Amino acid sequence: ADYVLEYRGAEGVLRLRRDVETLPVHPEEAAEIRQRFEWMEEQPNYRPPDRPWVATTMPPYHEIRGGRDNRIWVRRNTTPIRLPVEPLPDGQPVPSWRQPHLYDLFEPDGAYLGEIRFPDGFDPFLFGDGYVWGVRRGDFDEPYVVRLRIEGEMER
Repeated sequence: ADYVLEYRGAEGVLRLRRDVETLPVHPEEAAEIRQRFEWMEEQPNYRPPDRPWVATTMPPYHEIRGGRDNRIWVRRNTTPIRLPVEPLPDGQPVPSWRQPHLYDLFEPDGAYLGEIRFPDGFDPFLFGDGYVWGVRRGDFDEPYVVRLRIEGEMER
């Protein structure tokens, strides 16, 4: 529930901590998740979870990545957006909610540099040295490998 990360290395413990707002899970997104679980329960070999299907709040962060420049990228959860989706032929509910890519960026020593939000439709894969490489989809869902330059006060 808290935004606290610790890295234990040879030089000691690096602690990253941020105060962030607790975000509730959107009721329509929760209903969609429940529908997917109900569909899965009808499938053979399905084992239900031993916890509630859907949490009432989102955890503060989603993922942690290291950049080639040793900076630390923490993907925060943020208010999701709903996208249009096509139904699947087998009736499986299709996820229509997506988290925008919002990252907190830290120096290797733990100094907070700021927040970076990537454009919708861009999925980052490699971080480092003022650039981020990822995939962006075109009008016909064709993938393009793109490089975005990070500019501003965060540059060394």
